[in-house]
Amino acid sequence: MVKVCSADTSDLSAPQSRASRCMALRSMMGLSREMIRLRYGIARGTLQNWESARFGGLTEKGAKIILRAAQAEKIKCSLTWLLHGIGPEPQPYTTLDLSCARKNHTLMSEIEMQRISKMVNIFRQHTPLAIDFMIQDDCMSPLFKLGEYVAGHRHYQAAIQKTLEHYCIVQTAEHGTLLRYVKAGDEIGLYHLISINPHTTVKHPTRYNVEILSSAPVTFKHRVSPIQETGYLTPPQNNS
Repeated sequence: MVKVCSADTSDLSAPQSRASRCMALRSMMGLSREMIRLRYGIARGTLQNWESARFGGLTEKGAKIILRAAQAEKIKCSLTWLLHGIGPEPQPYTTLDLSCARKNHTLMSEIEMQRISKMVNIFRQHTPLAIDFMIQDDCMSPLFKLGEYVAGHRHYQAAIQKTLEHYCIVQTAEHGTLLRYVKAGDEIGLYHLISINPHTTVKHPTRYNVEILSSAPVTFKHRVSPIQETGYLTPPQNNS
């Protein structure tokens, strides 16, 4: 349960109440103000103002910004809870979601699912800033197939540039988490997320000029040829 020290229990929408919930949300994320700044570009002073109710405290615009960071840290939280204390309390995504494999009839036994869970948990323990993801569409087929599990090490802000021209797990506020080939966008801070499957069933497989919260080149993939522990998957070379 999230502990919220409500200084004004008569009004859950009051600035001090919002500040308490904002601080509780950051506590769930396990990040200092400095780490929030480094990963998501939220100034320490701004976050301190939100968490202390100074200058009017947390606004709706500010709440949406901090919720994007929480989403990237795999914390599920609603805008109505953060602003007004209404609805379910924040919850971490702590378990592997293997429902996609079942829903799409992927040939995967319960034993194999347990084995994947064990492998991914080991990857999380030994990889800093780890992210793992079950592929939800056919945009990257045949290299990455629907229902396969991929994982990697996340990069933030300026470090996202290091992930260009690689197959990456990307976290976006607008489109959720996707697996795409990352290229530079038309403006600084924006990126093109490229689909490699010309026959994909997805309506808008490639997304242009997207703001990315984090990008992780794939270093682990289940049920495909082994990937070197420290290497990135790189696109096939054209020898013609």
